[in-house]
Amino acid sequence: MTQEPIAITKQASTLKLPFSIRGIIFIGLLLLQTGCFLILPSSINQVYRLFLSHTFCLLIPTILFLHYDNAPSSLFGLKKMGSALFWGTLLGVACFFLNVLLLAIIKKIHSFSSNYSQTLLQENIPLGIKWLCLALEPAIAEELLFKALLIGPIFEFHDQFSSQQKYLVFVLVSILFAFIHFSGLYFVPLFVTSFIICLATMKTGSIYTAIMIHLVNNSLSVLLYK
Repeated sequence: MTQEPIAITKQASTLKLPFSIRGIIFIGLLLLQTGCFLILPSSINQVYRLFLSHTFCLLIPTILFLHYDNAPSSLFGLKKMGSALFWGTLLGVACFFLNVLLLAIIKKIHSFSSNYSQTLLQENIPLGIKWLCLALEPAIAEELLFKALLIGPIFEFHDQFSSQQKYLVFVLVSILFAFIHFSGLYFVPLFVTSFIICLATMKTGSIYTAIMIHLVNNSLSVLLYK
């Protein structure tokens, strides 16, 4: 019983990036992605601009930082992939319909116009390309950025953190996730989805759960607005 905390501490020491540095990198990548999106020629479809800026300014740098940081092997372990994909699919469908319900309630309380996400979904581009740009790539890039890079140690070494600490981090990360999507009154559904993803990732111990929930939810949105 007395050796387990020591083992966890030794494993935690293999991570090179403390939370403060992770936060700085996180903010820097978001600013870089936003700047890249804005400087790309406006003649390029905004979905393609988003895909390019997301891929080169978020996805690739995040993967490089995770490699440098000795990315937690348990989060990326293939042994858990099967169950992670299964539960991720179920929870992704559940999140989508929960979002539909929440939006219906919000619309009854307050009328609002289409937001930026809806505008992207309604772009007239081939469905397969739209799915790649708005479902697959964001699911991978954003979950690696938020769940693996920013708060990966919470999942990897969760025994070192109290329940209050973990839930507080999940709330703050979910607020950030909803905020960066310029979501307006979509803030609540995005917050709830992100919080569910955090809980599911902690429960399964696999980043693939987070990616799958995000992917299924976004895929259903793309199909709905095709």
